[in-house]
Amino acid sequence: AAAAAVAVETNLSSSAAPAAAAKCGGGFRGGKVRPRGGGATGAPSPLVPVLPILPGLGTCARPAFAGIIIRGADRDLDAEDCLALNSREWLEGPRFTNEDPYSNDANADADADDAHTSASAALIHVPFLLREPRWASRIIEQTLAHSSSRFVNVWDNNRTDEASIRVHTIRLMFLSLYVQQHLPSLKEARLRQKHPSCRKAFEQRGVGEFDYECPGSKYVAVYLTGNGLGNNVRTEMFQAFLAGLTSDRIVLFPTRERSDNRTRSGWELASCDRSDYQCMFVPPSPCVPTLLALRNGYRLEKAEIYNLLNSGTPPPRDSSNDNPVWILQPHLGILRMHRDNPPNATLEQFRRYAEILLDHAAGEEEEGVWRLVRRNLFSPDLPPSRHHYKSANRKFQIALTVYALRPNRKTRIHLDDIVSNVGGDLNPELLFGLPIRASDKCIRESECLSFRQYMRAASQQILRHKEVGLWGHVPTIVLTTESTEIVQAQRNFSDSTMLQQEVGEMNFSFVRNDEDVLPDSGWIKDWKWRKDAPTADQNMLSVLAAVKLQLLPRLSMGNCCSNLHSIMNELLNGGLGAASENHFTCMQDLDDIELRICCWTDASCKKQKQNFLEQKKNRIIPTSQR
Repeated sequence: AAAAAVAVETNLSSSAAPAAAAKCGGGFRGGKVRPRGGGATGAPSPLVPVLPILPGLGTCARPAFAGIIIRGADRDLDAEDCLALNSREWLEGPRFTNEDPYSNDANADADADDAHTSASAALIHVPFLLREPRWASRIIEQTLAHSSSRFVNVWDNNRTDEASIRVHTIRLMFLSLYVQQHLPSLKEARLRQKHPSCRKAFEQRGVGEFDYECPGSKYVAVYLTGNGLGNNVRTEMFQAFLAGLTSDRIVLFPTRERSDNRTRSGWELASCDRSDYQCMFVPPSPCVPTLLALRNGYRLEKAEIYNLLNSGTPPPRDSSNDNPVWILQPHLGILRMHRDNPPNATLEQFRRYAEILLDHAAGEEEEGVWRLVRRNLFSPDLPPSRHHYKSANRKFQIALTVYALRPNRKTRIHLDDIVSNVGGDLNPELLFGLPIRASDKCIRESECLSFRQYMRAASQQILRHKEVGLWGHVPTIVLTTESTEIVQAQRNFSDSTMLQQEVGEMNFSFVRNDEDVLPDSGWIKDWKWRKDAPTADQNMLSVLAAVKLQLLPRLSMGNCCSNLHSIMNELLNGGLGAASENHFTCMQDLDDIELRICCWTDASCKKQKQNFLEQKKNRIIPTSQR
């Protein structure tokens, strides 16, 4: 049926192309597609250009986003033609399923009749996102970026200063990952977009609006853990997308199947019916495998994961490379974070998909910008602070983090309402961000300060950054925390003139999310059994609201022993904040040694702080450190 439905003319662009195509498994990689039949008038349809082999790369480009034009484009198709691109095994299922990120999308086409058309319409524009800003904007809007952020608006000014090119580059890396995860669905999406009448044939087989087989695609599946969101993002999710990009596989975050193969245990941080990543986030890809393929996936050994993530070396072909699904369980210490960049194989994949977008970018006006972005793609990143491991400021790390944290439409609506209620009328340029992790963080991972000490540190940062403009005003502090004790301490501080005078000459006002669930722990196992406990989804919404709110202020500080605070820093570095620029300080780097927060693993920090406190007690502190 597929052969009868599609006609392909492979006018390859060079003599080397046929050999390259054969090396890639016999598929065409360059040329043109000629639709079978003509239009309504019977005139021949024009050829549709197809992506050629990308020059200079040792690996094959994806099967081109060849226009797949189905016979009978001017009439309804029967079920056989509608399902021509899909295998019987996939159609009969059962399959992994996706939530549709475009369902009831307010930005859908004006002539789109339903969500089916909207989802497929978005997918067919994947290769052309730099040429069609409207569709790129819909993808950018899925991120946590504020509407006034540089990440959202950098394309509007075509600025070529260093900071703008950096944001351009991070956006390009983000969109490159999007292309890698979505491009395999293109042929199927074009069929569904061209023939909405096929919807019934898919519905009868239980195929969702955002479920695509993506024939020939392979997957890497990662089971998320019950640790906090920050830990999951920096370990499981980051390593999943790094492995997926390096091996050119689709990323899945499924629920874990129990030994009886009939029941499944969900992600502890999710509580909707499906109990997985998609309760709150956009699916990584429209491509979905059968549950049988997922069940029979190859579980990578620790050494294989290490080699894949650190050197780009896949497992031996005879053991796993032909398996359509890899099961990868990340390990906290498996990445060599001191590397200046990810493996060359990962960089080549970034370049490969970036070139797909750049080759179809908009005209000459932006050519100078894209030339600088190409040059900057793998340029050295910002130097780390004293506390950060280097990847905290790396463009590729930020791009993968932004992609992992794309709230679904329902979550975005809630987040926008929270931000509007808390800070909708505030000027981001005059805000100070203060996320405070207390409770379990003080027991397991770091030191903690009293609220008065936090306010002393805030005063010092505002004084240090006088150019920001908060000094001389009554600064508004955006406070986020999981701790009822911190919330009460803030109220006591605000009600006491004496406490405020102890901090200094500065007065403060505070805003916080009154809908915070305040579980008094970042670890769900500490509180989920309480009678008054929030649901996992309610807690996740509070966590994401804290991140979004901390992207408002121009000036911020946080405890970078916390993965979540480090993520806030990365997102601000990536240009997702609402202000014109951002200054985020890790409290491990404060000039005042007494106010530094030491992570439990940082023996040198604790020793330096202990010596300082002993000297202070004996009143022998050097003047420069007082």
